[in-house]
Amino acid sequence: MNTRLGQLWWVECRLQRRNLLLAGLLFTITSMVISTILHSVDAMSTIRLQALSGSSDLILRVRPPDPEGSMSFARPMLEEDDISMLASLPGLKSHAVISGLPIPASMRVRIPRIIDSRYDVTLYTLEASAVPAELQEYWHKGSLDGDVVPMILNPQLLTLYNLGFADRYRTPRLGQDALLNLRLPLSIGRDLFGSLPHTIENHDGKVIGFSHDLPVWGAGIPQAYADAWLPVLYPDRPPQGIGPVLVTLRFADLSAMVQAQEGIAARGLPIDGESGLAQAVLQDRAVARGATMVIMGVIAVILLCAMSGLTAAHVQQRRLTLALCRSIGARPWHLAIILGGGPLVASVLGAIAGIIGAWLITPALVARAATALEYTALSVPIMWSHLFWAPLLSMIVVAIGLILALTASLRRSVMSELRDH
Repeated sequence: MNTRLGQLWWVECRLQRRNLLLAGLLFTITSMVISTILHSVDAMSTIRLQALSGSSDLILRVRPPDPEGSMSFARPMLEEDDISMLASLPGLKSHAVISGLPIPASMRVRIPRIIDSRYDVTLYTLEASAVPAELQEYWHKGSLDGDVVPMILNPQLLTLYNLGFADRYRTPRLGQDALLNLRLPLSIGRDLFGSLPHTIENHDGKVIGFSHDLPVWGAGIPQAYADAWLPVLYPDRPPQGIGPVLVTLRFADLSAMVQAQEGIAARGLPIDGESGLAQAVLQDRAVARGATMVIMGVIAVILLCAMSGLTAAHVQQRRLTLALCRSIGARPWHLAIILGGGPLVASVLGAIAGIIGAWLITPALVARAATALEYTALSVPIMWSHLFWAPLLSMIVVAIGLILALTASLRRSVMSELRDH
């Protein structure tokens, strides 16, 4: 029985190869178009978010707290051997040495039991071509055992920091090394454009401050430091209107307080601890996603009509197959396998081929668009979920088309058979 059904299915696929090739091509084009749109929307929104909320992080490894619950910050953060090695490198420059920076009073209110402390900041810049082999590995990892983290803030410069803390801070026991972030994203007064997820939908906003939900260690570096620091990092065109730099422990649940221009109450906007980017959904991204959903719905309807027509014609033309199925005692689901198996396989293979094609062409499209918009081209995210939704959509379309076609065509075939007898 199964052998006969398999033979019938193979014969049907060969007889209907033109229709199956057409169905596969239809699903390939559909899947490629939808996947390309979704990939491009995500990639371009990430690029724009990078342009609006770009950040620069400094991560320093510090000692865990001692049994008394206090934390000691090593000083100096650079070992003498490291300083000697760096001093011998060509192209190394030291800038903006600032000593005795106090902890701002605003942070003292938020952080109880803090002991008065001051810290020194030294900025080093090193030409990227002069990066020693010893630092190359850590350059990409983003951390150094010597408490130095190189970050590229200027494409032509590798930036090194020596951040020394004096005195002691009191804090609850952490149980592990803490990582400090020195970041320059979402400074106070910076404008945000677009919608904020789950908070302020479709409103432009302005950063008015920072807040946190967990006890954190942090300090705001005064504007004087930013004024001395930024011209060094951006000698040609220093950015304007940058507020205080924020220093905070990475493990903290940090948010930027965003005030909508329309007067909606300020909400917390989470900041990603790895990239320093605020995960805001841009207005054009939301519009593009909505348009994509509409396009997907329209394409699904077109696919449904096309596949229903192909399957209906297929069923009506295969009266001999129906007679053979009846002669071997085939059940209704056997008939569905014989008539719908070919379109199902063709559509799934076409959907997968379309996804692969989208992954191949999207990076070039995004790079061209980024160049035209003067954005920094980022990597195009691979949406592995497409491996599920695209074939699933094809199966649903084929199944609905098969049901509609069988319902209409079998009734017509049965009536024709009754008239013949």
